[in-house]
Amino acid sequence: MAVNDLYQNDLNLGSLVTGDLLIIFSGLLYAVDITLCKYIGERFDVRKTVQITSFVCASITISIIILFQIPMNVKLVQLPSILIMSIIGTGMSTLFFLMGLKLIGAVRTILLYSTMSMFGILFSGLILSEAITPVDIFSTMLVFAGIFLLRNKLAGIEESVVETEIINKTNTSYVVLAQKTKLLPGMKKSISNTPTRENAALPNCGIG
Repeated sequence: MAVNDLYQNDLNLGSLVTGDLLIIFSGLLYAVDITLCKYIGERFDVRKTVQITSFVCASITISIIILFQIPMNVKLVQLPSILIMSIIGTGMSTLFFLMGLKLIGAVRTILLYSTMSMFGILFSGLILSEAITPVDIFSTMLVFAGIFLLRNKLAGIEESVVETEIINKTNTSYVVLAQKTKLLPGMKKSISNTPTRENAALPNCGIG
């Protein structure tokens, strides 16, 4: 998309091309964030991870506001919207995202998270009254089809891995059991020889 916009603007970095590049760069950073969250989530509790992440983000944001002297002209009427965005858009979504990331892994989480584009197009048409073109609908269908196919492929790979692990565990148990059964004849032989040794050691004690 960015290359197409750059070609249409005669290789000039306009606002549209700059916006596309910024979105692509943010996607790159978001992929790094997902990988780090998966790494940290396996070692710490999800709630603690959300708390630490939120605290660090708030600290960095406040530092940037103070450093660049960004004005904070917030009216009381805007506070409910800000609270809703903070609780639902940031807090709860981050918590659910990390919980899902810990359960199903990074690759499947990214695939399912791609449904955000479909919800974004739907809500932009219903709430913001933006025009939804046939190209948008076709793109959404392609995204949904890709998610469906890749998820089924991943599910098939996981099933084959699980079956391989079950077969390996079964073979290991069979080998251990076979090794134990080889010891049984010797054990019986040693048990059967015990009274003979006792009679030989004490012939006149009346045992046996």
